[in-house]
Formats: sequence, structure tokens, C-alpha cells
Amino acid sequence: METYRFLARDLEALKTRIARYEEQWREALSGIHDSTTQSSETWHDNPQFDEVQQRAKMLKTERDKLAAILHNSELVTPAAPNGRVDVGSVVQVRYAKTGREEQFVIGSYMVLDDDDDSRISYAAPLAKLLLGHRKGDAVAGKIGAKKIEMEVLGVGQLEESR
Repeated sequence: METYRFLARDLEALKTRIARYEEQWREALSGIHDSTTQSSETWHDNPQFDEVQQRAKMLKTERDKLAAILHNSELVTPAAPNGRVDVGSVVQVRYAKTGREEQFVIGSYMVLDDDDDSRISYAAPLAKLLLGHRKGDAVAGKIGAKKIEMEVLGVGQLEESR
């Protein structure tokens, strides 16, 4: 089974999200009970029951998926071993075709911080192209049908504040 690498803040956010799904699932289960006791209909021909039951099933499925990821997760510290791109690296690149420069952070398997648009998952195609490269490397590959060529301008280590 695959091991999912997480930085501390994303691992905590994953645990919080699982707890939120758990709470919503339990509320939905309570709603199933309510939908069968507030009407003369029990479960037969009861659209409210069907709707609440579907919601509970969806929440449990999502919670279980995230719990499986958590079970197979590994906490990693931000790194740029020997100046190479890894999880927790801050990477600056220049695209060969446009000359545009971009900086981003190679994040966890799941990037759960909605406040930081510069983080990309190490499982994302762009990050996969960059992993293991260092400053000065020319990187080329495909993302979908699009050919990408870039130069790594810098590799640093993320300073996690939370």
C-alpha cells in the first residue's frame, strides 16, 4: 500500500477534516431517525429518508477514504536534501517558452490549506516533473498533452510556522 507524505500543517488539517466528516455523518444518522419518526411513513416512499440516508452514506464514504489515507500517512519535515526538490521545498522556475517565473512549494499528498495558493501536491504532474532536480537543471516533460520546459532557478526549504 502506498505511503502518503504529509507536512505537519496538512496532517493536522486532514485530522480536522476527518473529525468534521465524522460529526456531519453522526448528524445525518440522527436525521435518518428523525425522518422515520416525524411522519406516518417510515422508510417506504419517504423522500426525506432517502435524501438523508444518501447524505449519510456519502459522508461516511468520504470519511473512510480520508481515514485510510491518514492510516497510511507519514509525517515529513520540510526538506531540500542536497539542494534537490522534495516535499517541503520552495521552488522557483522559469518557463522556457514564455520566460515567466513562478515560485511554489511542493506540498503534502493532499494540500488542505485553502489560504495558500502557492502550494502544490507532490503528486501533481508539475511537482512530479521537478522532484529530485536542483538549481540550474533544465526540466522538460508533458503535463496532459502540453509539453513543458523550464529551468529550476532556486530550491529552498520551507519554514513551517504552524
